[in-house]
Amino acid sequence: MFSINKSQYWDGRILNWEYRNYFQKRPFSFSLRSRRALFLQLMKNHLAGKRIVELGCGSGLLIEDLFRAGISRYTGYDFSQIAISNAAARASQLGLTGQTQFVCRNVTEEITEISTSDFCFSLGLMDWLEDHEIVTALTQHPAIAQIHSFSENRMLIARLLHSSYVGVTYGRNSGGYLPRYRSRSEVDRHFANSGLSIPIYFTNIRMTFSTFAHNLPDEIQK
Repeated sequence: MFSINKSQYWDGRILNWEYRNYFQKRPFSFSLRSRRALFLQLMKNHLAGKRIVELGCGSGLLIEDLFRAGISRYTGYDFSQIAISNAAARASQLGLTGQTQFVCRNVTEEITEISTSDFCFSLGLMDWLEDHEIVTALTQHPAIAQIHSFSENRMLIARLLHSSYVGVTYGRNSGGYLPRYRSRSEVDRHFANSGLSIPIYFTNIRMTFSTFAHNLPDEIQK
């Protein structure tokens, strides 16, 4: 178990990370932007009127696209108070304050809003959680639909390069707190231990080694 304070860690990193990957659009961040675009593409026919919870919401960079697609309410959770404050400011600028809520909270704590929502999602959060934290987060309300991305442990050059990169750049100051790569069998086990059905998987070459695990209707893939 990591002893690092995740709130402090992400307070010091999240805004710069978002800027470099989503605003500067560095070439080697293409897979992250593709993951976000593919999520929106996959969900575009399933968002109208829906109440959404995002775990690991960061600065709420997706809210404009989600409301454009027709969701009725959005609740975002993140470890970082800096990210949450940024997200609330973004919602205010977009005139969405009354339809959004942002909460700084560890995702393994009780999240009551999930029970009144239509589905819950995360993009990349699972990579930064320990196994028991994933199970705790998924267990909270297993009846609702879920879609979560994770870094799949596949023998790909991109994954090996990523592992080397994060080991050098993050590992020096994080006490070993690094993103994890998981097999589908591991994710199957986490879903099962959370009372969820074995997930359906979706991946795309544009996401390199990132994969979606979900229990949404089969037509999501059409």
